[in-house]
Amino acid sequence: MTKALFICLIGIKIASILTFSGILDNTTFSPNPDEVLIAEVAYNVNQGRGFVTSIEIKSKVLNETFVPTAIRPSYPVFLHIVFQKLYFNKLPTSFDSFRHTYYYFFYSVIISVLNVILFTLSVFSFYSISKSVMSSTFWARASCLALCLYPSVLIYIGATPLYESLSLYLLIILVNLFQRSFIHDFPKVGFVEILLLIVACLGPLIRPQLFILYGLLAVFALIVSFLKGNNNQRLYLRQVGLGSLVLLVLFNIPVLVKNNRTIGRLTLSTASSFELLEGHNPFARGSWCGECGKENHPFHPWVREKIPNYDQLDEWSRSTYRANLAKDWILSNPGKELVLIARKMAIFFLPYNYEHLTFNPFNALAHLGFFGFIFSMIAKFKSIKTEFFWSIIVILGTIMLSQIWFVGYRWRYYAEPFIIILALRFWIDTIKYSIPTLFLQFKKP
Repeated sequence: MTKALFICLIGIKIASILTFSGILDNTTFSPNPDEVLIAEVAYNVNQGRGFVTSIEIKSKVLNETFVPTAIRPSYPVFLHIVFQKLYFNKLPTSFDSFRHTYYYFFYSVIISVLNVILFTLSVFSFYSISKSVMSSTFWARASCLALCLYPSVLIYIGATPLYESLSLYLLIILVNLFQRSFIHDFPKVGFVEILLLIVACLGPLIRPQLFILYGLLAVFALIVSFLKGNNNQRLYLRQVGLGSLVLLVLFNIPVLVKNNRTIGRLTLSTASSFELLEGHNPFARGSWCGECGKENHPFHPWVREKIPNYDQLDEWSRSTYRANLAKDWILSNPGKELVLIARKMAIFFLPYNYEHLTFNPFNALAHLGFFGFIFSMIAKFKSIKTEFFWSIIVILGTIMLSQIWFVGYRWRYYAEPFIIILALRFWIDTIKYSIPTLFLQFKKP
């Protein structure tokens, strides 16, 4: 990668954050609703109440203002605990008073700074991944520029203080660590690789959905290590694969301990069970349902009909009953579930973006190119390089997230850099083949 291109990419990233994140105007800046819920739990911890909430989960049987909770990702809560202590000389007496301060604004500034730092680290990894897929320095540079200008990266998610804007770059770093195993004949796990692996494995801590993607990559690496490569390459894959799994376990020990003390269960979060039912019920349409939690939506009375005394249950009980109800619905309605699977696949590949459900030509070109690549890969499967499969694993894993729960374009975001790479490879190959063929047609008498 040239120095000029690198500076250009960083400049585009900084400009997009300043333009589209809203942090330049701190008078109108408003945080993401999820961020408020996370900050409230952190505030209660700093007030000595523990990991409890008075906003999200309420239980009539407990008859308490504050209820133990483990629904929000733990590490963002930890970050807010620290930042609140640094920001406030003395904590406000009421959490509602946060909105009258610049707390969320400055927290978002910190996330935006981390966004730029992690993007800077990941852009070299993305270049390396692109180069191995494209087999061309020029097109690898073009891939980096395409990523930086892609709608979701430039505007809708990548420029915002959402945690996905951080975790995506950590995922790219991890994929590159795996993929480089076959770029060199004698890959080694040195100090730099260990440091990058530690940094990359922070991704699922801020966005737990990434556990599925990280797990798939690690398992695929271990399988490949028994099937392909020389002894050095196989050892490298096993070290990185096992190393990533060990780090994920170690990093989540504090989460398991915290949740066991809070709700009496060894669990990373209760959110997955809540969301499972939102993705599998008579009213599910394949995408996230923001209205399902409201009393005027038919989902609200249906849950209470199926789960007796729902409003009297604590968070863990609710999540357990909701997960069981979702499984029962799937088994009882296999035909509807198949329709739902098809709907989710269609929604996943619609050329839309997060909170902007209108046609976008850049998304459409990328998705069409990806389908073209998949069809061409099937046609010549035996000649496909292993380097392609790392990107495919991430895309399949992201589709799996949507099938397990529901389609969210914040989740599809994890697949988009790799969709871009494979789509660009398809369009390049198509143009290379089409132009000479067209030229020969014109030369015929």
